[in-house]
Amino acid sequence: MTDQTTLELAYADRRAGQAANLAAGTTGHRDDRTVIEIAVAVCARNNRPFTADDVHQLVRHERPDGYDRNLVSSVMGTWAQAGRIVRELEAGLSPSRNRSRKGSRNSYWRGARDGKQVLPCPA
Repeated sequence: MTDQTTLELAYADRRAGQAANLAAGTTGHRDDRTVIEIAVAVCARNNRPFTADDVHQLVRHERPDGYDRNLVSSVMGTWAQAGRIVRELEAGLSPSRNRSRKGSRNSYWRGARDGKQVLPCPA
């Protein structure tokens, strides 16, 4: 198997995992996904680089009793795949401010632009 085929299979597995996680976050009485989508949209529309930690901070404000933290990476991954946010390569990486992440690195992201138009907040 070529490296390219292996990478394509890995990305397909990632997308399938994100889809399953997103579906679980919207079942029954849970609306964690909606809150997280709004938080990502707010960060993307601010016209400055942001990390997953920034999204978590907004979500914690709305969900102080807890939420599915894995949904943040799933939502951000689907937004990136759709071209709604882009990695801010010049900004480098930021050590996570979340203790449970043990200093792992977060990418900086920015809302994608179409000319001067920032993509709209999800419905």
